[in-house]
Amino acid sequence: QAPFKQKLSDLEQLLALHAFNVAIIVPADSNIKTFNDLAGHKVNSGPVGFTINTLSRKIYAMTGIESKVQQSYLQVGDAVEQFKDGHIDALFYAPSDWYGPFIELAQSRNLRLIQLPRNVMDTLLKEDPSFIEKKFPLQTGIYKNLGNQVDTLANRNLIVANEKYITAQQAYDIVKAVAENWDTVALSEPSLRLFKLPELAQSSRLPIAPGALRYFRERGRVKYRRKL
Repeated sequence: QAPFKQKLSDLEQLLALHAFNVAIIVPADSNIKTFNDLAGHKVNSGPVGFTINTLSRKIYAMTGIESKVQQSYLQVGDAVEQFKDGHIDALFYAPSDWYGPFIELAQSRNLRLIQLPRNVMDTLLKEDPSFIEKKFPLQTGIYKNLGNQVDTLANRNLIVANEKYITAQQAYDIVKAVAENWDTVALSEPSLRLFKLPELAQSSRLPIAPGALRYFRERGRVKYRRKL
C-alpha cells in the first residue's frame, strides 16, 4: 500500500515491545458519549502521515461519519493546549501505556475515554493480524483524572531485521541480551514498567527470526528478572 512502492518481503521479527493504543479522549462532561457522537465535533488525530491519522479516517469511513467530523492535524503538544482551551472537542491518538502529554493533561482536567464500536474492532482485528486487543489504560492511577477504562486496539512496537543481513546466531544473541538485561532496558521507556517479559515473544504478521524463535523455545517463556 502507498506510500510503499514494493512489498518488504525480507523483514523478520526479533522481538515485540510495548504497544501504542487507540484512544479517544473527551472532557468528562462532554456530550460525546459514543463514537458516532464525534460527528459535528472538532477532533485532532495527529499530524498527517502518522499511522493514527490514517487509521482514524478509516474508522470514520467505516462508521459513516467521515464527512461529518471536523478533522484537525496538530502535533500532540499543540492539540493538548487547544483541548484545554476548548478549541478541540476530542483527541484521537495512539498513546503508549505511560504517555507523558496525556498524564499531564489528566492532572488538570477530568477526562473520559470513548469506546470504539465492537464491530469496528472485530473487523480490523480480522483484517490486520498486527492489531491486538487490550485495555487502556492498562493500570489505574497513571492518568489521574481519567474516569474510565475501555477495550481498544493496539499495535506493538516491533524490533525487526532484514533476514539478508542478520544471522540466526546474531538474532539469538540480540534477543538474549534484551531479555537477560531487562532491568536496564526497562529504564529507557516508562511504559516498559508495565510490560511482561513473556510478551517479547508475541508475534505479529511478520515471521519470527529463527534465532529469536530458538531463544524463546529454549526458555519456554522469558523469565522475570524482577518485578518492575
